[in-house]
Amino acid sequence: MFNDKIHFSNVFCIPNNTVKCLPALIPYDYYLFHSASKYKLSACAIPKCMSTIITSFMCLLHDEKSFREANLNFTNNFWNTRFCINKNENKYVKDILNSANTTIDKWKFFSIVRDPLDRFLSAFVHFCVTDKHDCYGCKNDNVTCVLEKTFQQAQNYASGEKDFNGYPLDMHIFPQNWYVKLLSGLVLA
Repeated sequence: MFNDKIHFSNVFCIPNNTVKCLPALIPYDYYLFHSASKYKLSACAIPKCMSTIITSFMCLLHDEKSFREANLNFTNNFWNTRFCINKNENKYVKDILNSANTTIDKWKFFSIVRDPLDRFLSAFVHFCVTDKHDCYGCKNDNVTCVLEKTFQQAQNYASGEKDFNGYPLDMHIFPQNWYVKLLSGLVLA
């Protein structure tokens, strides 16, 4: 199976004029670690990868008593109004370790990833069909247009375009390996 992936990469991602692939591990600046110091556990919640549940779960572990007293559960603790906003959230691992006065070897870090096609379709249906957001100016039911515009948006971001105009959809569709440098270790800076 691993050799199949290498073959796919060699066939489809060779730099040429017909097929272009997005680079891996571009630092995308939209993520937070959600931590529970008591358990020395921290999660990076990637949008459209059970992020609402992970955020709620880590909040519950962070302060179970207050979470329960607020009558919250994993389905009513939404991102914009989340209970633990700025309470158990950090941008960098070093900040988690400093606030807990501990070292990285004592902690466990995790993230959940999702099949990219399934994640794209979930974001497309959520944003473009159900909520009828402006999906890159495409008609709300035009999946081809959204896919092409998403790819262009990601290419613009990856190339460091100065006038990058982000859409809310970007963070829910951009490559998962752009979050917290998943394949190159944890962000310690």
